[in-house]
Amino acid sequence: MTIRVPQFIRQDLARKLVAVGAAGLIWFYVDNQLHEVERFNDVPVELRYDEGAISLGKTVATVSVSLRGSRQRLLGIKSNDIRVRAEVPVVAKGVYFYELRLTPGNVRVPTGMRVAEISPTTLMLPVDRLETRRDVPVRVRFNGRLRDGYQAGKVVVVPSTVELRGPTKLLEETREVVTDPVPLDDTVTQGFEADARLMVPLRVSPSIEAVHVTVEVSRQTVRQAYKDLPLGVLAGPDHPLTLQEPLPPVSVTLLGNQAILETIDAFALRPFVDINGITVPGRYRRPVQVWVGGLAGVTVEYIHPSMVEVVLDRAAPAVK
Repeated sequence: MTIRVPQFIRQDLARKLVAVGAAGLIWFYVDNQLHEVERFNDVPVELRYDEGAISLGKTVATVSVSLRGSRQRLLGIKSNDIRVRAEVPVVAKGVYFYELRLTPGNVRVPTGMRVAEISPTTLMLPVDRLETRRDVPVRVRFNGRLRDGYQAGKVVVVPSTVELRGPTKLLEETREVVTDPVPLDDTVTQGFEADARLMVPLRVSPSIEAVHVTVEVSRQTVRQAYKDLPLGVLAGPDHPLTLQEPLPPVSVTLLGNQAILETIDAFALRPFVDINGITVPGRYRRPVQVWVGGLAGVTVEYIHPSMVEVVLDRAAPAVK
């Protein structure tokens, strides 16, 4: 059997064979050069996502990328010449991790390079939806203390609640918002007003940055009890009646500023019954009163017994 070679092949056959051989050598050289592989570590992954809908926190994702190319070309490449980009979609509520899969299509490399490998090809990213929580109460924090004898009273915060925007998991854990500490010291002796900044968790944004605080300051009020005090009788020097039976001891509770009450002892109190209005002998129930020396801010809160029985008779004539 005779094989006929077409005329266009037989024409200049030698030159065609040389050209084919040269092409083969070039292909072999290029293929050999492209078999060089270099690994680049800690290449950052640029994550693209809707920052108004989800939160990734401070996630820093990195991968290793192996490139195939010529040795000479690979020597001139650095990690920051490689770009890895990926999209993170909006996850459903209650989903806190997203499995991100990477392919060579996510990698941008310099001209003449090919991606040989990505490691790892899967990243687990912490992710959370962003939501809004309303009417979160504000609590005022204080730093320091008032001088002895003074106390902080009613605290008014305007506004008393705020709106928070942030990851759902953080919002669920946030029961209240506290302020920067409002200072108290021994120079504060009366009510005051101040603006206090709000302290919120990272990645949570409040609807306002600060609140207005009004603090009432008053003298510290405490109770002090005095027991078994002798009960006296208040009567004018010319009163016609005298006490016929001894009076029981009484207990007195005072309410007032602590510093002042500490200066009062049992001998400074004078419980008594007033009989000046009585002129006829007999038995009478009279209220017990207490003299406290006119100390400012001190009041009698409790007396026991508050009523006593008084037996009065005419005074015996003086013996000459």
